[in-house]
Amino acid sequence: MADAIVNKIANSGLITLNLEAYLPKEQSAIFDLKDHLFMGLILKEKDFFFGLPQHLLNEYAALRSVLNIQYAGTGIGRIMKERLVPEHSLALSTIVSDETWFTELSYEQSIKYLQRQDLNFETKNKGWQLVCYEGQNLGWINALPNRINNYYPKELRILKQQNDSAFEK
Repeated sequence: MADAIVNKIANSGLITLNLEAYLPKEQSAIFDLKDHLFMGLILKEKDFFFGLPQHLLNEYAALRSVLNIQYAGTGIGRIMKERLVPEHSLALSTIVSDETWFTELSYEQSIKYLQRQDLNFETKNKGWQLVCYEGQNLGWINALPNRINNYYPKELRILKQQNDSAFEK
């Protein structure tokens, strides 16, 4: 005779929560989102700007009135020293404009960029621009007259050295 079927989940000690019991009994507070809009289009939290699709604004407002939202939408940038520094998430998103300046990198330059090493190449324009490899956005650089600042996030950088066999194309 076959072994009996055992419900392991029922015996696991997991509990089921009735979320309706946690709903506030009083009337919800009214939250006016317009105070958090920049130019009526972009959401702003302190010094951080982010884009959110318009069809999600009502849901965002409802959630924000009861939750502490840490991150929503696509990060656009942060104000640092009275200037907007673009977010890495914007470089990788589909909302970045086709008019944004960019520099196409070689394979070797791309690896240096992803390792967050110093970069030394010519750019068509000075200022903030995307860097790409074979049409794929990698992130942001700020091309100054005498150097290029690499804004690839430190926590994402490649730690291996380029002479490693893993970098062979």
